[in-house]
Amino acid sequence: MLTGCPAIPIAYHLSKENAGKETFEKNWNSTIGRYRDIPRDYQEALVETRTATEYVIRQKQECQIGLLVNNSDSTIIAWRYVSEPKKCWE
Repeated sequence: MLTGCPAIPIAYHLSKENAGKETFEKNWNSTIGRYRDIPRDYQEALVETRTATEYVIRQKQECQIGLLVNNSDSTIIAWRYVSEPKKCWE
């Protein structure tokens, strides 16, 4: 009886999912401090203050990211998930 075999596909799936999440977050973390260079078709202003605006952009059909952008120089200050995070790397 091979009791450990069913766990292999599950462990592979979890490590693959983690790798997708890590890559996705690493890519977005690397945009902090950079000039916002996103086509206007892919973004929508969500919240605006005197110092910053949060834009919602679509990565995929069901993946949405919020980008907080400095109003004075258009650099990205922070990002967050707007949709369920898993939708962005599955």
